[in-house]
Amino acid sequence: MSVAGGVASGKVRVSDDQAGVSIGVALGERRLWRAVFEDAVDVVHQRRAIKCRDLECERAKEWFESVDIHVGSFEWLCQLFSLDATAVREQLRRSLVTPAL
Repeated sequence: MSVAGGVASGKVRVSDDQAGVSIGVALGERRLWRAVFEDAVDVVHQRRAIKCRDLECERAKEWFESVDIHVGSFEWLCQLFSLDATAVREQLRRSLVTPAL
């Protein structure tokens, strides 16, 4: 599974075809968690022009940086969607220093 569109575009899209099946997460829940993941990326990207100073953006950045693994954490969602958490973080960091087109 890949991050379709890439983080740099600010439009992270993940497939939920088989994601989470092995850990017993139903399709509806996978879709909900996918929306949470995509929203966090969007929050950070929409605020990069103002250097992410508002509370919502700061919390989103903290969520991405956390290495905690529990239901709803960034690490857990990466596992759910078979994404490499380190690679996603690195793409996000690079995209935040790249000027918006």
